[in-house]
Amino acid sequence: MSASEIVRQVTDLVTLSQKDLARGIGVSPRTISNWRTGVRLPHPDNLRALADWLQRRADKIANGAD
Repeated sequence: MSASEIVRQVTDLVTLSQKDLARGIGVSPRTISNWRTGVRLPHPDNLRALADWLQRRADKIANGAD
């Protein structure tokens, strides 16, 4: 699975806007768009930030704090 497919599935799965995701991991919405369309690939540091942010979000949802 490509990075663009992963980013696309994540945003679709959690009903998350590109703007919200960008804000959550500290990049621009345009960067998220580029990842989703495969124009650019996320830097490994950004992939780690994405994973960390999604885990924190999942923890909040699991604890009823969303």
